[in-house]
Amino acid sequence: MKQINDLNQMYYFAQVVHYQGFSAASRELGIPKSRLSRQVAQLEEHLQVRLIQRNTRHFYLTEIGHRYYQHCQAMLIEAEAAQAAIESAHFEPTGTIRVSCPVTLLQIHIAPLIFNFMQQYPKITVELEASNRAVDVIGEGFDIAIRARTRLESEDLVAKILSNRHKVLVANTEWLQQRPALTHPQELVGLPSLGLGKPNQTFMWSFQHPNHGAWEQIHFPRLITTEMTTLLQAAVNGLGLVELPHLVVEKHLATQELSMVLPEWLLPIDIIHAVYPSRRGQLLAVKTFLNFLETFYKQDQESTPSQ
Repeated sequence: MKQINDLNQMYYFAQVVHYQGFSAASRELGIPKSRLSRQVAQLEEHLQVRLIQRNTRHFYLTEIGHRYYQHCQAMLIEAEAAQAAIESAHFEPTGTIRVSCPVTLLQIHIAPLIFNFMQQYPKITVELEASNRAVDVIGEGFDIAIRARTRLESEDLVAKILSNRHKVLVANTEWLQQRPALTHPQELVGLPSLGLGKPNQTFMWSFQHPNHGAWEQIHFPRLITTEMTTLLQAAVNGLGLVELPHLVVEKHLATQELSMVLPEWLLPIDIIHAVYPSRRGQLLAVKTFLNFLETFYKQDQESTPSQ
């Protein structure tokens, strides 16, 4: 196939035809007439055809010039549409964003948030993977991965912290009221507990007190599972003590179905954060969703008393 000629020359040719002459096109475009004439001449030389017949009095297209002009027009229309698509992506959130989120976090907070987000931005499509695995954000083509961990891991990603709160030890309120008040982690020995994890691992609560320092307390859960909402429901039903993120239990604390145990003894921080490849060249849809997440968690933390 013969090499396509300079697209700029096609543009200049189309503009000369549109404005019916080199002088008129020069005035409208702010380009010297000599430059326009030279570019069209080079285009004709490349194509080895005469596109325009011109002299001091007449300007008209040849038959092949007319046909060529129609194709140039189509090209310019497509180019304008392409430019409009880019501008729309910069000024109006549109397109598809791919998101990964842990299952429990999705069920409790993220799913309703996504529903609200999609209602506000109807031109955005969300592809959501509910997964507790650590997805390869770049390798698997995710725009955003939402994660909940006790620390930020060093990796080739940008991280935006959404929530940074201590986990809490909770139990059914009525169940707690039937027992003597607890003041020290030692007093937890022998009480029924629930554990997030897998069998054959050591279960331990790691406390930190502003005056008494650190304390680690081993416990032996009567229910062990990797599913956090099951542990939540077990605690609500009075089956034992459980360590969970504050965001998971806050509604049950508000209704007093659950109460915090040893609230002055702090457990590790649960960091909910969003990771993504880069800020550079980020689509407006992705930026908008990140801001939406950040606003939600900021409002949630401001409306809930700190531990």
